[in-house]
Amino acid sequence: MFARLALPEIGKVYTQTITAILVMALASLVGLGVFGQLPAGIGICLGLAMGATNLKMIGASVRKVQARIVENKRRPLAKGTLGRLGVVTVVTLGLVLLYAPLGLGVLGGLALFEITLLINLARSMVNQAKQVNDGT
Repeated sequence: MFARLALPEIGKVYTQTITAILVMALASLVGLGVFGQLPAGIGICLGLAMGATNLKMIGASVRKVQARIVENKRRPLAKGTLGRLGVVTVVTLGLVLLYAPLGLGVLGGLALFEITLLINLARSMVNQAKQVNDGT
């Protein structure tokens, strides 16, 4: 996903995404709290935090695998990704079953995080393509 972005752009996408999710987390707490749905707001915050943590862990995994001399670099990344996905899925489904408003909020927060990341990534790629086209 990040293969076509220059290194400075990855940091910019990360910063924009984290800034946006902090604003969304605050807005969800206040907005849903006003309507008496504070557990859902807390769930959204948890989902956003889980997404941000996962993104940070992906970056750390990629750096770690690139530093090693490994013939097949995809395998360790795939194992780590599947492991994190499994943990996120179990936690989210467990929360949905234990307390639906909280669990559904987590699910919504995860979805919001992914959408926000994709929007920031797409915007960065479009800007980068414009710069390349303007330069030729």
